[in-house]
Amino acid sequence: MRTRFLSALDPSTIKDLDDLNQRFFKWLEVDYKRKAHSGLNGLSPHDVLMSQISKLKLVTDIERTTESFHLRIMRKIQPDATTQIENILYETDFKFCGKRVELRYEPEWLGDATKALPIYEDGKRLGEAKVVRFHDNAHAARKSKWNKKKNAILAKDDASTAFVEDSIKNSISYSDIVGGER
Repeated sequence: MRTRFLSALDPSTIKDLDDLNQRFFKWLEVDYKRKAHSGLNGLSPHDVLMSQISKLKLVTDIERTTESFHLRIMRKIQPDATTQIENILYETDFKFCGKRVELRYEPEWLGDATKALPIYEDGKRLGEAKVVRFHDNAHAARKSKWNKKKNAILAKDDASTAFVEDSIKNSISYSDIVGGER
């Protein structure tokens, strides 16, 4: 196809790249798409396309189609619901812990906290992974044996504080008496 176009072209008449592009698209429409081809049983590419138009399926979900062309990488999700890609830590839902999942992404998304990487398992999108924000992560509540002990200590401290507050209410304060007489 390209050689047919180039062989009919006089290079000395080309003004610039836009001129070359315009000539190519004109040739493509008039000479290539609309002329009969022996390899297509005497039909033009346009005629073949139009004869099969009912079989074409239009793309309705652009985002899903775009995700089909993203880079894909398999990763195991760690027990703390994290995984790494190029030394960047990502976190996800705890339901993926211990599973091997497929992450899809564009290279420029790596490290971008505003971009979540879609997670796929068996070809189905099931969630997403986000860049770990270490400041937020340091203050996240977690289920662990340490939190249970801490919560028990806090509850014990709350009970002690309540007992002390009740004791103070039931006591006589000299400063209250002196202050009350003035």
